[in-house]
Amino acid sequence: MELFYNYLYEDTDAGTLVSELKKIEALAQQSLRGSTGECVLFRFFEGGKLTTVGDMEKVLAAPCHPNYAQLQEALKRAVLRNELQV
Repeated sequence: MELFYNYLYEDTDAGTLVSELKKIEALAQQSLRGSTGECVLFRFFEGGKLTTVGDMEKVLAAPCHPNYAQLQEALKRAVLRNELQV
């Protein structure tokens, strides 16, 4: 949650956010006995769709992406309402 907060409100850039999320994903894969190819899924609020780190990377890399504003709002909702699911 802190990563998303820092991205939204503390001037952490999208590249840093994605880099840190990839580290978390790698640790999760290692804890699954070295399983690779499995991705960490995020849901930012109850009933929201699942999102991967790769999906977020694509959207955040291009503010003109059609889902950019939607992802920003989902991140804010997750942070403000503490609804993030991993």
